[in-house]
Amino acid sequence: MNTKSMTFRFPLALAEEISSLAKAKGTDKTTVVVETLTKAFGLPFSTPAPVTTEALQQQLNKLDNKIRTVSEQLAELRAKTHLDNSTLSIIAALEQSIASFKSLGAIAAQESIIAQEAKEEPLPLDTKENSVFSLEVDHQKLEGSFSEEHQVNDQRQLITQLIHHAGTLEQILCAAPDLIFVHDRLGRYTYINPAGARALGFERSYFIGKTFQELDFLPEITNSFASQREAVFTTGRAVNDELSIPTVHGNRNYDYILSPIQSADGSIDSVVCAARDITERKQMETALRESEEKYRHLFEFANDSIFIIDASTHRFLNVNWNAARRLGYTRQELLQLSVDEIGLLISDERRHAIVQELRTTGHITFECVYRCKDGIEIPVEISSRVIEYGNRLAFQSFVRDITECKPVERVLYNSKK
Repeated sequence: MNTKSMTFRFPLALAEEISSLAKAKGTDKTTVVVETLTKAFGLPFSTPAPVTTEALQQQLNKLDNKIRTVSEQLAELRAKTHLDNSTLSIIAALEQSIASFKSLGAIAAQESIIAQEAKEEPLPLDTKENSVFSLEVDHQKLEGSFSEEHQVNDQRQLITQLIHHAGTLEQILCAAPDLIFVHDRLGRYTYINPAGARALGFERSYFIGKTFQELDFLPEITNSFASQREAVFTTGRAVNDELSIPTVHGNRNYDYILSPIQSADGSIDSVVCAARDITERKQMETALRESEEKYRHLFEFANDSIFIIDASTHRFLNVNWNAARRLGYTRQELLQLSVDEIGLLISDERRHAIVQELRTTGHITFECVYRCKDGIEIPVEISSRVIEYGNRLAFQSFVRDITECKPVERVLYNSKK
């Protein structure tokens, strides 16, 4: 077995324990220490067959050839394939790890050759109180070898963590309902999630390396998106916008945000786009807008006067054009008044009863007299109901002029007498 001369200084108690164990086993202290360290590092405690320098060098040459092949394959993969940033980070870590393996192999080869030439020497004992025996060794070489081995282990752990994190991120992106894709500086797809590929009707692999032009997007979409993407590369700030694009489900509306992705040196090497389908929301907004326009049309051009009255203050919140015209006010003038300032022949008790019934049943019909701006009084029939107007409760009143009905009512009343 090839050996090295090493020096250790042990506390007295530990040295006595080693001596006791050696005496119990009927062996020397060196054997006890070597056996214990061998087990601690998980190495077989046996005497291997002699290994020649030539045989060891052949094995190292084979390993070096394999490492060189893997390095070339990684370089070719990086150059010819459009990879996402997560994969590129993993490849970089693999290349760094390979370089460390090569460095460690060179150190191991050198130490193996030295070990071949070294001769086994007896272990001198030290009788000092703070150490029992010593083994002479080149500490720098030993520490360097351990350091390299720890570095390789750390890199292996890093690669494992990177692969795990990349897998977790991919699962998250695959589960996302939003369209997510990444463009490089040339506008080429380097990544697209399943939702994005499904919406556009192709396999994910079909997009990689292609631009909007190559995917036959409309020129106005391509040009607008390219301009915004370039702005992100230039300014480093995110851009938010909406667009409508053709999909397998017809034209769909998307709200999207373009965000920069920074490389290790802080430069922006790609842009990620996250787009959310807002088609249903846009349809609802359109329907609501159409409904509001229809209501506004009915409100403005209704034959009856329409008043929207604040349920708390009884002031007018809105009135239609007919209400202002029939009372002789401009719209702005009428909105400065309250219903109490134009209504007559209603006692406080009757007004309170009307409001209470409105609050209880939600609607009421009654008669009243309104005074115009010029002082003329007109009898009216009012049909009111409770509504929500903005963020408050209000009374919506449809007011009809019943002046022409009153003589007829009077005649009918007199005839019954």
